[in-house]
Order: sequence, then C-alpha cells, then structure tokens
Amino acid sequence: MIKFIIKGLLRDKSRSKLQIFIVAMGVFLTVAISGYLKGVTSDMMNETARLKSGHVRITTKAYLEKEKNLPINFSICNYENLVSELKKDFPEFSWTGRTYFRGTILYRNSSENTKQGPFIGLGLELNSNGGDEIKRLNLNKSISKGKLPEVYNEILIGEKFANRIKIKPGDKLKFITQNKDKLSVSKEFVVAGTIKYGVNTMDNALIILNQNEAAKLLELENCCTEILGFLKSGFYDNDICEKTQINFNKKFHDTNNPQSPFMSKMKDDPEFGFYIEYMESFTGLMSLILIIILSVVLWNAGLLSGLRRYNEFGVRLAMGEEKSQIFKTLISEAFVIGIIGSVAGTILGIGVTLILQRYGINITGMMQGGTMIMPDVIRAKYTNELLYIGFIPGVIAMLIGNALSGTMIFHRRISLLLKELEI
Repeated sequence: MIKFIIKGLLRDKSRSKLQIFIVAMGVFLTVAISGYLKGVTSDMMNETARLKSGHVRITTKAYLEKEKNLPINFSICNYENLVSELKKDFPEFSWTGRTYFRGTILYRNSSENTKQGPFIGLGLELNSNGGDEIKRLNLNKSISKGKLPEVYNEILIGEKFANRIKIKPGDKLKFITQNKDKLSVSKEFVVAGTIKYGVNTMDNALIILNQNEAAKLLELENCCTEILGFLKSGFYDNDICEKTQINFNKKFHDTNNPQSPFMSKMKDDPEFGFYIEYMESFTGLMSLILIIILSVVLWNAGLLSGLRRYNEFGVRLAMGEEKSQIFKTLISEAFVIGIIGSVAGTILGIGVTLILQRYGINITGMMQGGTMIMPDVIRAKYTNELLYIGFIPGVIAMLIGNALSGTMIFHRRISLLLKELEI
C-alpha cells in the first residue's frame, strides 16, 4: 500500500510537493536553530571554564571558604606531584596549576612621576606546559602590543590597565604584594606585552606571569591556589566530572583537614551552577517553543490539504470506496509526506549545523566592552538529538492535522453527495 501511495504522490505533485516543502523547511529550522542554541550554550560554558573555573577544580576547603579574598596562605602545596598522580588516575583530563593573588604596582615614568594601581595577578604554566595554557587562554590572539613572555621576569598586562597608567612593552614596574605569611614583598618585572580580551573585568586589572615567578614572589614554592582539569573532549560533561570528583575526594580529601585537596565540578559553583541550569533550561524551552510553533504550522498545512480534497473524497465514496479505507489512505499519505519532508529537513539542518560548528559566526565586534565572558566565535553543536528532534513536528503534527481533516469523511452523507454530484 505504501508503494501505491508513493506512486500516487509522485504522479500528482500538486498533492505532495507543497506539503513536503513546508515539512522540510519546518524541520530544517527546528534542527538548525536547536543545534545553534546548543552550540551557544556550550561555547559560553567552555569559555568560562577555560578562563576561570575549569571543568573540575581542585583547591583546599579553607581556600574555598575565603576565596573572595584570594587567601594564598591556603594554597595547595606539593602540587607538581599531585598533578603527576592526576594525569595517571584521570587521563581523560588535562591538568594545570594556576595562582591568583592581589597586589599593587608601582611605575615610574620618564618624567620621574610615580603611578600606582591595584591588580589581580594570575600565575600560569607558560614555560613547562605553556603550550596548553597559551592555546587555552587564546593568548597569542589576545596580544595587543608586544609579545608573550619569553623569560621569567616578563609579564603581560591588560590593555586598559596599561593605557590607564600609560605603560608600554619594555617598561619596568614593581609588584608590591603579601606572601603566604602576610608579609610585604616586592619585585621588579618587565612588561612583555599587553592583552585585550574585550571583557572589562579582565582588561582593567589583570596581570599574567609565569607560575614559577608567582610562586617565588609569594614564597609558595611548588604551590598554587588551584588546579584546573579540562576534559580533552573540549565539552563539559557533568556525569564524567561528577564521577571524577567522587573518586578524587575519596582518595585525596581529608574531611578533618581543611587544607587537604578538595575537588569540585563546574556545576557546583553557585554562580556557574545557576548559569548552567538556566542556559540548559533556556535552550530546552526555546527548542520546545520552536517545535510547538512549527507543529501548529504543519498541523494547519495538513488540515488545509485535507479540506481541499473534500470533493475528491466525495467522488471516491460515490465509487463505493469505504470511508475507513479513505481515512487510512489519508493518514498513510501524511505519514509518507512527513517522513520524506523530515528526512530532507534533518539532512539540511544537520548540514548547516556542521558548517556552523566548523566555521561559526564571529561576534568580536559585538562583545567589545562587555562584562560577560563570551567566545569570539559562536558555533553550533551537533548532538545525536538532532537526528530525531525534527520528526516531532514533521511527522506527528502532519498526522494530527490530516487526521482532524479526515474526520469529515465520516460525516459525509450519500444523499447530499449525490446532490452535489448531480446524479
């Protein structure tokens, strides 16, 4: 019967061409927009992970409790050995240590005028494991003036920060901060370059230096304030991170020692956790709204198609065809049209999603001066869900629309039919 219906649809293109086109376009929009929304959500999460939180994060419980003050005296010690164990126990992650601290810089210009300003320092593994961190933080592309640090006493400074105190690459400045014992320490550094992320919170106060230099300055040899883990897949997976968190804390965390290493996942952070749930809910809601809207459109398309065939059904009834048989044929046609249109729309939607996943849309100009951490290029994301999400409006809505229009078949009376046909 399906073969007979397909032949009928091919021979009478006026009955199927428009409907297949409408279904294909509706499914295409559903798949493409769903893939793009998932990509936006995933990109924002991964950008936040790269710049700040990691997919999983290891600190001490004491540090977490007073994190806003950046208490370096609660840092993780012997972190190099810990990272070596992490690489063996959890090879699906890339691990790196970072050190955050606060201080004041002093800069004396050529006119012997001294300028100062508060800063947030970030110690990174720029030498031993610098390839990963340079790529992860996009430092090469973020350099506005100068170059990356090549020797230990060189630093990077935020573009707006540098402009505010009128400092340029090659100039020397002095750090004044506190060590782990809360004693004042100072050291002179050379500005290797300025960086520009386009995010005010980073460009206005951030200074980047080598992790080893930060440790020497703060007297934190072989210590860091946090160790971040990044899934090698590049995407946050809450199930994997939660399993890793449980296994790590069983092995390394001592509940009686607030300075023992403790792992938390990205979703545990109150700010990021709410953000992740909000974005996931928003993406799901937008996809649902899109599916409902397109379902209504396709529902109406099926309904109008059935109404236009009112006379055709009358002729078929007059020729002796059973009402139930006509209804079954109508539903079968709707199913075939829905499948063909859904397959075509899904292929087109996934194709566009894969193109946007590879090339993305550059939004650099839109994010200048922003306060949110956003990637320069927004990409779509392919998931297996896209293989079937379009069939919900494409097939089910078409079946419902045609089924509703087909109920009129059972209300046609032979006496009125004969009058209509002038028999």
